[in-house]
Parts: sequence; structure tokens; C-alpha cells
Amino acid sequence: MTELHFRSSAPGKVSEMKMNRRIEKQVLLALVLFAALWQSNLPSQTFSTLHSFTGNDGAAPAAGLVLSGSTLYGTTVSGGVAGLGTVFKVNTDGTGFTTLYSFSGSDGDYPNGLRLSGTTLYGTTSQGGLGFIFEQDAGGSGTVFKINTDGTAFATLHRFALASAPWPPDSTNSDGAHPFSGLVLSGSALYGTTSSGGVPGYGTVFKVNTDGTGFTTLHSFGGAGDGIFPYGGLVVSGSTLYGTTEQGGLGNGTVFKVNTDGTGFTTLNNFSGSDGRWPTGGLMLSAKTLYGTTEQGGSINHGTVFGLTLSGSSISNLSVTWVWPHSITYGVALGPTQLDATANYPGAFAYSPPAGTVLNAGTNILSAVFTPTDTAAYPVAINVQVDVLKAPLTVTAGNASRQYGQNNPVLTGTVTGVVNGDNITANYTCGATPSSPPATYPIVPSLVDPNNRLSNYNVTINDGILTVLTLFPTVEYEIQADFDGRDWLVIQGETVRWQHFDFTPVGLHNPNYPATVISSSANGVSLVNGASWIPSWPNGTGSGAWSSTYEALIPALPPSPKWVSLNVVTGRGTVSIVQLPSAENTDTLIVEFNDGAFSSDALYDVQIYVATTAQPMLSAQRNGRLALTWSTAPGQAYQVQYKDDLSQPAWLNLGNPITAANVTASSSDAITNRARFYRVTLYP
Repeated sequence: MTELHFRSSAPGKVSEMKMNRRIEKQVLLALVLFAALWQSNLPSQTFSTLHSFTGNDGAAPAAGLVLSGSTLYGTTVSGGVAGLGTVFKVNTDGTGFTTLYSFSGSDGDYPNGLRLSGTTLYGTTSQGGLGFIFEQDAGGSGTVFKINTDGTAFATLHRFALASAPWPPDSTNSDGAHPFSGLVLSGSALYGTTSSGGVPGYGTVFKVNTDGTGFTTLHSFGGAGDGIFPYGGLVVSGSTLYGTTEQGGLGNGTVFKVNTDGTGFTTLNNFSGSDGRWPTGGLMLSAKTLYGTTEQGGSINHGTVFGLTLSGSSISNLSVTWVWPHSITYGVALGPTQLDATANYPGAFAYSPPAGTVLNAGTNILSAVFTPTDTAAYPVAINVQVDVLKAPLTVTAGNASRQYGQNNPVLTGTVTGVVNGDNITANYTCGATPSSPPATYPIVPSLVDPNNRLSNYNVTINDGILTVLTLFPTVEYEIQADFDGRDWLVIQGETVRWQHFDFTPVGLHNPNYPATVISSSANGVSLVNGASWIPSWPNGTGSGAWSSTYEALIPALPPSPKWVSLNVVTGRGTVSIVQLPSAENTDTLIVEFNDGAFSSDALYDVQIYVATTAQPMLSAQRNGRLALTWSTAPGQAYQVQYKDDLSQPAWLNLGNPITAANVTASSSDAITNRARFYRVTLYP
């Protein structure tokens, strides 16, 4: 007679029964840990909360974690977008928390633990899938799924069929229902258990390939000597799977084995109660011994820890050796250099992850199972650690140039060092606008990493330079002053003065910051540096009042300039050009500083760029040659041309193009006995 034990009276949800058990276990474990820590005299430890769940990003993480490099992966049984559980990742230092996936019901509900292989996570959900009803938050027999570690390529590998009833023995179907444990991976096949379903409805052992094909029910538990309700997960050794059932056998649960092809099912142990009862926590295998726990039973019915030595032939002096491999760089696939375990007996090694896998940067664990040729002997498992170094990645912005007033050209650059087919590109930006004065501006790269692969790289970023040129010689003035209101800066020729309108006149509010011409230049050559000017206000400080005049501006404001541009280095209000110099206004430039919208005063630092319209000039003869000198913009190339007769159809080049290094450039020509006409053009 089989005695069934259910702890939840809520009809129709096997998952609620199991969830209650999990909660009881967690509470008991928390009490045990609290008591142990309270009574211990261990040295102080460093405890860190890496992440606190909010519900939107998941809730109730009931399964363990898997580690790849410096990243942890796990699941929550609820929370997320639909409240049905999530897959998440977080770095071991607590940064980079990301919800990789939120379950919606048809793709699963109540996810269990994960299995990692390379960059793919595999798992199960206890509910959801076929027949899920979102409004009732119920239905479905569970799913098998996979998802990449960057959150892409989620796929449901299998949806378990609806069971005929919620409770065994009537909850039958063709393939099992409600898996409550994770998966094991052997080769390209995943193996797991379902807690119910199958025929006659007491659970199954199943297999499905990693691409979702080849689903097979390897064993359906019958409710008699083979056990019922396999809640715990499996362990695999060679071609043999080991697991437990919560009940059945003698009524207290069993330990079983079955081959990966479904043959050879054997009950290895029937728990009697005194040696344990209800083994639900899964197994671990070390050498030839299985270890596990039971929830109840034992001497005072509080559970047991057990070991089960497996029978079979042994190989005397069997030695398996695997030296920890040297570190490799991200992008290098695992191969014979790393997967090089040896044994002193004929057999075969199965490696996980397999050859060809590219591991994430960080510390990774490699596993191998050696199966002797004598298949009656049990396989031997061994692990090693390999450090994967970050790969170097360099992004370099290309240099570019344009004329003043134009839009920036298309900015480009190079990204070198991308490996493993990672989709990493770069965008390039520059803050220069068409009105930005002639100067150099940084071109800044920013990497685009939609699949979150940059953690595997050491990144070097090299800025480029955008050079804004001008066709015309340029004069620059830099003005610094303290404002509390609205004032005009008026420049005409060599004179500078202020006209006041609102609040405190410039230079009077804060004596520490008098109105100052701090620098001026022509084509980059400094002419004035730190010329202090403290204006007075001889006709008062009311609206329209004029300050004293600064009469030593070098160079003088050019007449009828080609353009004028402002660059506000420091300032909080608006700075704008009120009037451009022209013959009609006696070449007077007016710039307004408006700080009236703010309380108190503020320091302004403004650069004024003025492009002259000066034409190239020719100078007198020297040593039998005619010297030609003209004003230039540094970095610009020029070509001198000539005609002996203006009626000639084309100008002829005089020598090669000349690139200006300073504010002027020169060339020369032999003096002839006839007239010659010259011009200077931009090159090319």
C-alpha cells in the first residue's frame, strides 16, 4: 500500500504544495543559521547584500545560483512584468543587475534552478505552458527553456502536456507534469524529472536535446517499488542518471538509477524511516558514493544525511590527472590545450563545457568525466579552474576637418579587437556646431554593445580631432566681467566701452572681477594677455549710462568683417550679438550680456571671433626677385598663380602649393621686363 502525504489543502495546484515545503525549509534553515551564528565564536566575516528585489525585477528567489566569470545567474519564482517569475544576472560585486527575462505564462511560470553551458542557460518552470490561464494565474504543466546569458534568444524547448487531473494518481499525461528541479546536461542532451504526470501519473524522467528536438520520456514512475514524486534533480555520470523520489518504495522514498537511453532502471535504496524519509533535496556524486538528505526520518524524525556506495567493478590504482590550464584570452575557444585530462587506464573523457566553447572573461570551472573502457566500472569526475583574461579592444575616432559655418562631416573611426562574433560598434560625436569658431574640437567615440559583451574586454578609447577652418584671417578677443543685470559691450576700432541698462553696472557689483580684456590674438598669435581695465561711470549708472573707454584694443576691430562668432566659456544668462560691424554703423560691434533673470551676480568669460576680409598682398622687390606675402589662416594651403596678360584664358601656377604655418606666408618670382599679374587661391 502506498501512503501519500500532501501538505497543502488547496485544490488543483501541485506547485502550491511544493512551494509550502520550500518555505518551511527556508524558515527552518534560517533559524538554524541564526542559531549557529549566535552561538559561534568565528571571526567577523564580511557580509554583503548584492541586490534587494523590488517585485518589478523579480521576487522570491528560491533556487540557487550559477557562476560564469564574475557574473551570477539565477531565477525568481514570482515578480517581474507579469508576476510569474524572472531570470536575472548580477555581478559578484553587486553591480550590473539585469532582469534577463520575465515569464508571461504561456512560456512558463515559477522557474526553477538553472544549468549553464557556455553562454546558454537552461532551466524548467513548474507551471505555465500549455493551458495557462493568466486571469487565474494557474494552469499548465510546466516547460523546459533556454536563454543566452545576455538575455537574447529565449526559446521554449518543450511544453508539458496538460494532465487529466490535478492530483495523482489521476494526473496522467504523455510526458510528465510540474518539474520542480533543474536540469543536467550530458553532451547535447538535457535530462530532468517531473513531479507528477506520465502514466500512471506519479512523475517521470525525461530527455530533450538542447535545440528542443528529441523529447523522450525515459521512465514513468508506477507508484509501487520504483517510487513516486521525483521532486529532486538528477546527477549524471557517464551514461547513468541518478535521482530520488520523495515517496514510494516502502513509502518513505527511494534512490534510483536509469541509463540515459531509458534502459536499466534500478531502485538502489528504499528508505525505511529509520535511515530517512522523503529525500527531496537531490544528490551529489563523489567517486563511487552518492550523498543526499531526507526531510524527515532518522533517530528522532528530524531528517538525515546519507551516503550510498555504488556497486560495480573497480580498477586498482586508477589515476585521473588534469593540470590547471594556463590562462587564456577571451575569444579563444576551448580546445586540446585546455581539455587535456589524462588517465592511466583506457577510456574516454567528456568535458563540460565542450571543446569549441568561448568562455566569458573571469574565473571559470571546467569539468570532465572519465568513463573507463570497462563500463562496469563507475566514471570518475574531476574539475579544474581556468582564468579567462579580458581581450584588448581599441576604438579610435578618425580626425576630420571642415570650414567654419558648415555642418560637421560624417564622423568615422575604427574598432579593433572584437572577437567571438560580438556585435560591438561605435558612434562618434563632436560638440562643434556650425557657429563654433575656428579651433580644434574633440571627436568622442561611444561604444554600442546591445548584447552586453563589453565586460569581456579591456577597452581603450582614443578621441579624434575636428579642425574647424576659416578661409579668412581671424581675430579673437576674450572678455571677462562680472554681471548683475543687462549690459552692452560696444567695440569700435581700438576702443571698448560698456552701456548699462538694468541693475548693477558691470564691474561694480563685485570688485574682485573688474571688466577685463584678458587676451586677444590674430590668427592664433597672442597680442594682449591680462590687460586689466576697470571702467568708471562718469555720467552715472542709470539705464543708458556709458562707462569710460578702453582705448588700447590690439588688434583693432577689422572693418566689415566676413563673420563674427561668440563662444561662451563661462556664463549663466544669454550672450548675443545685437549689431554686426558694417560701413552703415561705422563698423561698431555690440554684444549683449543679459543676466537679469537671475539673482545676485555671476562671472562671464566670452570669446569673440572676427573673420577679416583682408586680401592677399604683394610686397616690393628684393635681390632681383619679387617677394609676395599675404595673410593666411594657419594650416590652410594656398597656390600662387600669375598671368603675363589678363587676356590669357588661364592662370598659371607659380611653384607648388604652400601650407601656412603662421599668420602669413610668402613666395617669390623672378623680376621680368614686362608686367605680370598675380593672385593667391586656396588649395585645393
